[in-house]
Amino acid sequence: MGRVYRRQSHGPGPPIHISLGTGEAAGVFFLGETTMRRLSLFLAVAVLIGAAPVAAQSRILPRGVVNAASFARPGLPNGAIARGSIFSIFGTRLGPENPAQANSFPLPDSLAGVSIEVIQGDTTVAAIPLFAIASQINAIMPSDAPLGPASIRVTSGVLRSNFAPIEIVDTNLGIFTATGLGIGPGILQNFVSQSIQPINSLAGPANPGQFVTLWATGLGPVEFPDNEAPVAGNLPVDVEIWVGGAPVPAEDMAYFGRTPCCAGVDQFVFPIPATAPLGCYVPVHARTGGELLSNTVTIAISEGDGPCEDRFAELQSPGVFGTLFLVRATFEQTIDVPAPFEATADLAAASFRGETGGGFFFNPTTSLPPEGTCTVYSGSGDVFGGAVLPNSASTTGVLADAGTMIRLQGPGGVRRLPVMPIDPLNYLAGLGGAFPGGAGRRYFAEGQYTITGSGGADVAAFETGVDFPGAIDWTNRDAVDVIDRRSDLELTWAALGPGSQVAILVGNHDAPTDSLGVVACVSAGATGAFDVPARVLSSLPASRNGAHQSQGGVLLWQLEPSPAKFDSQGLDQGWAISINAAGKSAVFE
Repeated sequence: MGRVYRRQSHGPGPPIHISLGTGEAAGVFFLGETTMRRLSLFLAVAVLIGAAPVAAQSRILPRGVVNAASFARPGLPNGAIARGSIFSIFGTRLGPENPAQANSFPLPDSLAGVSIEVIQGDTTVAAIPLFAIASQINAIMPSDAPLGPASIRVTSGVLRSNFAPIEIVDTNLGIFTATGLGIGPGILQNFVSQSIQPINSLAGPANPGQFVTLWATGLGPVEFPDNEAPVAGNLPVDVEIWVGGAPVPAEDMAYFGRTPCCAGVDQFVFPIPATAPLGCYVPVHARTGGELLSNTVTIAISEGDGPCEDRFAELQSPGVFGTLFLVRATFEQTIDVPAPFEATADLAAASFRGETGGGFFFNPTTSLPPEGTCTVYSGSGDVFGGAVLPNSASTTGVLADAGTMIRLQGPGGVRRLPVMPIDPLNYLAGLGGAFPGGAGRRYFAEGQYTITGSGGADVAAFETGVDFPGAIDWTNRDAVDVIDRRSDLELTWAALGPGSQVAILVGNHDAPTDSLGVVACVSAGATGAFDVPARVLSSLPASRNGAHQSQGGVLLWQLEPSPAKFDSQGLDQGWAISINAAGKSAVFE
């Protein structure tokens, strides 16, 4: 009988239970018990979401059944549940008020009165509960579960939940993350020796050529019982892995199968490609079965023993940080409108936050991929307005008081940014724009702007200057109307100066399922061109034929490789960032 460790949560919500088998497996994937205990803490965070409020009946939330590592929403291409994978069910009164967990092999098909039915027509199989509490269940989808559309229902004592629709597939990988949100630093270990395999982090990056172990779930079904300690061995699944866009050669894959320690958990052992870029947030994703791409996680890579390099490296240490944004977005709308039109919006915003930093710090606003690479996010909401990534509107930390007002002065005159009463920004102001049928007036123009802060309890008064750039000359914008997600997307612009960079966002929102996919890339500006890979475009939902059922498009702007910095008493570091973005609506096939 194997051992079972419970991992404590570092945040709200219950931990997932993972069973640890006995015996030493061959190869570099074996972990000593001390390493396993340490890793357990990270895997706990990797499957947690805040608890839902208790209601008067047992209920599975809409779109509440997801892969326990990626949390990919149903409606996205990778939103299905794989045979043999760990998945999470979120809802109300799904289980006991106090956490319950399985504690030995064989894992039972009922836990504290909680059982799970997976139903397709006349076929019913029982999922294997690993952990249960009122708001969340973590379970293993049986390897013999029926493929295709199915329903899932939870019984907790005398209560039965509603039926929730799911899609079951053979393979659909989700990679565990240190953030516990399906994005950011992945759970990967740097192989140093059989007994030394530290978790990859900003403070402990890997080197090119070094072997790493990636932790995931959803590789595929197994022939041994899902409720028994896993048997080591590669699974008969086609596996492709990219690190910063560099493919891992198939012959270099040392292992891809269940980890001998943990029911439903998969391991992949491979070397970092020599051509992988260096950086703190190098994107990693995998494709299984030649079709479905996993969630994108990040890995830190550096040369030698030095730390990874990043444009916002200061955020890795605890402190109070401020970011000032001057933004213009010019967007050409050609979808679901009587006639094409172009609209421009100018705004300014500021965020001052106390951050805890650390080796697993991640914020999509600042944790950008290295030049020449792309990462993928998923969430909900419109692509270019109201989008919500799975980490509290893309912010971290706690708001800091920088005073009652920020003043902006430039060629367009003086504007004031009032305090916002809610997260994620301290300050925000719409400054104008040009809209069809309106009398709006643009505010921004190329030139120097001065930003002055009044100062508050946490951050003293400050003044800084920032240049507002001209718009990027997107030369093939008119050709971007219909995007084939099976082919690379070519984007071209008038070449920028040496050392310049271009940021690219490609996204699509599926309204009926409220599922959003966004690809974020960074390219060298001097090249004048970038191809967004088809493999990352495949993560976006396809556009629907009905009016206003999908909203998708592309956005480009010149990115500052070294953002302007400013200082103030009480502020460990501040940045002033200006963005002049050009956008275009598009249909995704």
